[in-house]
Amino acid sequence: MRRRLCPKEALFTPSFIAVCSANLLFFIASFMMVPVLPIYLLDGLHASKSVVGIILSAYMIGALVMRPISGFLADQFPRKMLFLVCGILFAAQFEGYLLFNALALVGIVRALHGMSFGALSTSAATLAVDVIPIAKLGTGIGLYGMMGSLAMALGPMIGMLVLEAGSYDAVFITAMGCAAGGIAGLITGLIHVKCRVRDLLSGIITMTGLYSINLHIAQNKANLPLFGGDTLFRNAFTKSLPKAISPYTTLIIIFLIALIAKILLDLFLRTKCGYLLRAAGDNPSVVTTLSRDQGTVKILGLIIANALVALAGAVMCQQQRFFDISMGTGTMVAGLASVIIGTNLFRHASFLRTTTMVLIGSILYKACVSIAISFGLDAQDMKLITAVLFLAILVLSNTRKKKVRIHA
Repeated sequence: MRRRLCPKEALFTPSFIAVCSANLLFFIASFMMVPVLPIYLLDGLHASKSVVGIILSAYMIGALVMRPISGFLADQFPRKMLFLVCGILFAAQFEGYLLFNALALVGIVRALHGMSFGALSTSAATLAVDVIPIAKLGTGIGLYGMMGSLAMALGPMIGMLVLEAGSYDAVFITAMGCAAGGIAGLITGLIHVKCRVRDLLSGIITMTGLYSINLHIAQNKANLPLFGGDTLFRNAFTKSLPKAISPYTTLIIIFLIALIAKILLDLFLRTKCGYLLRAAGDNPSVVTTLSRDQGTVKILGLIIANALVALAGAVMCQQQRFFDISMGTGTMVAGLASVIIGTNLFRHASFLRTTTMVLIGSILYKACVSIAISFGLDAQDMKLITAVLFLAILVLSNTRKKKVRIHA
């Protein structure tokens, strides 16, 4: 491990901020369950108080068992990848509380959740030590540990607020959709990197398998309505908002979700790992010259990209209040069109980040589709409009590139 001895080296680097933020968020997620899970066990599953105590204790027992093992794993495997895998498992296991009604199974899920939390917190601590300058190690560890104390104060309060808002299931389902997308990206990356399958074929293989998995999740129904339960857009909290805000509730919620995702992605891309990810797309040889594994960086990129896609899908299902097995068809074309529109129109706007350009491009793309439909085209012509717009964007983009080469 490289140790930094320069006393003037900055402590608050993007990597240190990212590790502390991740530690804070994961600990908040853990402490959110402290007041909520007993209520769920007592009222929802009608467990006795002694059984509730046993299930709650299983979490810390699992964490204690896993900590020495995770320390060994942190010394044997890349720490960032270990942290990412543990984070995905930690997020995915929240679904177990909703899937299982038997107390024994809930207890097993709780123990496994504690094991993933123990591995996650250990790998996060090793990452923190790696990014803190040795001259400021005490200060850095103190600030890193403070995130856990802050989460201990905020987590239970946030958990009860979410529970009282009535959108507990909606938040869990959204988070689970995001985690499931990350797992799908991990599988795609492993097929591409470890099995040496072409990148396009790896995606096709994963998508083909996910089609059947989605049908099983939807109880073998190609179309599933979501009118019965609470969603991010329709719950006790949104119903209590003033009538003046009600017409814009959906727009505000989508804007906030997109803004949070953009800020987190911008912060990540400013870290060393984020720069490696950008280099893997622009010039893969740079990653190799820095003694980094291209395959690991690709897998990380696929995990993040698929998690964001799954988050968008979960939000879209809740906004439309139904799930359709084919609702994601054509999303790739729309995404590429948004990227090309945004990066081409605002390529000279140096004050805008690339993520901002893409968001504006997606808005402009949807505006073009809406304008085309307003001219009298039927909704069934949506795919035709998308194809024509995408073709026009590609042609204009290639024409501009040729002009630049001629002038050069």
